[in-house]
Amino acid sequence: MKKLLTLAIAAISVLAITAPAFAVGTPQAGDLGVFFDPAGTETGRTNIVPFSPFNLYMVTFDVPGGMEAYEFTIQMPLGAIVSAGRVLPAGATDFGPGDDNFIVGTGGICRGETGPFAIVTYNGVLFLSGPVANDVPVCLVGSVPSSFPNGAPGYLACNSPGDLRNFGAAYTGCTLINPLTEGPIAAETTSWGSIKANF
Repeated sequence: MKKLLTLAIAAISVLAITAPAFAVGTPQAGDLGVFFDPAGTETGRTNIVPFSPFNLYMVTFDVPGGMEAYEFTIQMPLGAIVSAGRVLPAGATDFGPGDDNFIVGTGGICRGETGPFAIVTYNGVLFLSGPVANDVPVCLVGSVPSSFPNGAPGYLACNSPGDLRNFGAAYTGCTLINPLTEGPIAAETTSWGSIKANF
């Protein structure tokens, strides 16, 4: 009996270590978030090993008017993650400076009007180890420079020339690498300003 109980505890521990953390709630139309899957459902992932590559997906949901261009910056603790590459949708071009700053034109193709749509796949490598490699936040904030007076992430709508719109923040606009608790980062509000103020 004791052996069986020990095996059961070991099996549960292994499942807990390898299980992804899933989001609570539903993103709204026009939201942008950072996820570990292109469908925009996995808001945190455990067992990311230091110095090994992994993917992050910047995903939009049912963007009103579609996107002709979009911009945002991936914000994370300095030196925590190093870019190993990034992939944009076919025909898109990034004009943003640096590996984490995105100012993207879609090449005249209206994108993201329906469903979850991965606008960037970011290949990263975690450069932290030990306890500091837990609860590593990755958030989306406005690009530098920004086209928006409020400096928040946003897009140029396809349906009317010059129509700049801000994205909403899916699950507070953040995710956690190696979260110690399941779910998205807790926040009082889901405004981009409150997220940026945390850094």
